[in-house]
Amino acid sequence: MDQSDIDQSIVVTGISTSKSDTNLIKNTATLQKCQLCGVLLNLDSNLNEASLKQLTTTTYCQDDLDTVFSGNIVDPEMELSISPIGTGYNNEIERSTNTYFEDDIDLSSKNLEPDFKKQIPPRNFYLCPTTINIVDSTSNNQSTINTDQTVDWHSRISSITALFDMISSTTNIDHPLCEECADRVVNELDTQCIIADEEQKKYQALIKRLKSQMPDEEEIKNLEKELAALDSEEKKLRTQLEISEKEENDLIEMKNKLSQEETNLINEEQNLMLEYSNLKRQLVKLEENYESLENQHKNAKFHFNRLSSVNVLNAAFHIWHSGPFGTINYFRLGCMPDDKVEWDEINAGLGQANLLLYCLAKKIKLEFQRFRLVPYGSFSYIQVIENDPNYSGFKIGDECNMYEIKGKKYFLMPDKKFDKGMIAFLDCIKQLEERIKTKDKQFSLPYRINGDKLEDKNSSYSVKFFSNSYEHWTKALKFMLTNLKWSLAWLTSQKNNTSN
Repeated sequence: MDQSDIDQSIVVTGISTSKSDTNLIKNTATLQKCQLCGVLLNLDSNLNEASLKQLTTTTYCQDDLDTVFSGNIVDPEMELSISPIGTGYNNEIERSTNTYFEDDIDLSSKNLEPDFKKQIPPRNFYLCPTTINIVDSTSNNQSTINTDQTVDWHSRISSITALFDMISSTTNIDHPLCEECADRVVNELDTQCIIADEEQKKYQALIKRLKSQMPDEEEIKNLEKELAALDSEEKKLRTQLEISEKEENDLIEMKNKLSQEETNLINEEQNLMLEYSNLKRQLVKLEENYESLENQHKNAKFHFNRLSSVNVLNAAFHIWHSGPFGTINYFRLGCMPDDKVEWDEINAGLGQANLLLYCLAKKIKLEFQRFRLVPYGSFSYIQVIENDPNYSGFKIGDECNMYEIKGKKYFLMPDKKFDKGMIAFLDCIKQLEERIKTKDKQFSLPYRINGDKLEDKNSSYSVKFFSNSYEHWTKALKFMLTNLKWSLAWLTSQKNNTSN
C-alpha cells in the first residue's frame, strides 16, 4: 500500500479513547500484504499492542535511514520478530484453494527491491514527534496537540511501514511475508547453502591436488633450463619480429604508393569512362541520324523506282476507244452518220496525236525525212522540208494542216490540205516503224501502212476525208491510233527492261 493511500484512510473526528485507538491501528495493520503472493496479513499482537513510544523508538530520521538501508544496523531494538500467523482466511483449506504459489521460488528473478527504495516519503515524514490536527466533535474549535500528549495515528502507521522497509533493506527479500512464502524462501536459501558447500569442497580438493603436484628441485632446474632456452628463442624471434616489422613498414609504404597510384588510375578511368560515355552518346545520335537518312534514302529510292516505272507518255496520252471511235485523251476521232463529232474535238485529238508522235521520235532520236512535225494544239500541222518523187503533190515549205476550220460547208467540202496532212502523218508513223525495226526485228505494227491507207487482213481504209465514207474514215483513224499505241507500248517495255 502506498503512503498516500494510508494517509487518506485516517480521519480523526474527535478525541478517541484508547480502546478505539487500538482497534484503528489493528484495522490498519490488516492492510499489510505478503510481498510475494499478495495475501493479506495480520500483524503479531505484540506489534499491534506496542505503544506509540515503542514504535517511535524504531522510527529513524532520514540520516539514520541511510545507515539502515546500507545494512549497518547497530540498534538491537530494531530486530523485531513478525509472526505471520494471520492470513485473512478462516482455515487452511480456504487459503490453499484460493492462493496460487509458484512451484519454485527463484530469488534471482524476483524484483526484491524494497518498497521504501521505490517511494521515499518526504524528509519531514519520519521526523518525530509529529503533530496532527484533531477536531473536537462538540466544538468548532481546532487545536494543535503534540503527539507526546495525544495518540498520533499517522506517526504510528508510518513507523510500522518504516519498520518493514528497514527489515527488507537488510536482505534481498521484501517484507512482510506470509508463513508459507517464508518457508519457501528458507528452503531456497538452504538449497543455495548446500550448493555453496559442495562447491567449497570441490575447490578445497582442487587446492590439495595442486599442492600434491608441485615439482621437485630437479624438475625446477630442468624447467629453468627450458625457460632459458625459451628466452634465447624469444630474443631470436624478437629480432626476426623487428626485421618483419621493418619489412612490414616497407610494404605498407609501398602499399600506400600503390594505393595512390590506384586512386589516380581510378580517377583516370572515370574520366575515360565519362569521355567514352560522351562518345557513345554521340555515336548513338549519329547512328540514329544514319538510320534516318538510310530510311529517307530507301523511301526516296522507292518513290524513284515507282516514278521510273511510270511512263510519262502513257500517263500523258491515254489512247482507248469509245464505240466505233478511237479516242486519245478522251477526244474522239472520226464521224458517223448518226453521231457527228464537232471539228473542235477532232482538231484537238489530232493535235494530241501529232504531239505523241513527236515525243516518240524524240525518245528514239529519229529525224523524219521529207516532213517535220509541228505540234501546235488544235492547230497542229506538218511542214514539208524536202521533195520526194513519190509525193509529187508536196513541195518544200508547204504546210499540211491537221485541222479543219468549222464553217458553212460542214463535212461537205473540207480543205484538201487536211488530206495532205493526214497522208504526211501516216508517212511519219511508217518511218517510226522502220526505225524501231532496226532495234527490234520482231516488231511490226498491227495495221500495215501503204500510202494513205491502213490495211487490215481483208480490207484497207484510207485516212483521206475527201471522197471517203464516214465509217471508213472513222475506222482508218481508229487503226492509226492503234498503231501509235502499239509504238508507245514498245517504247515503254524497252524502258522497263533498261531499268531492270
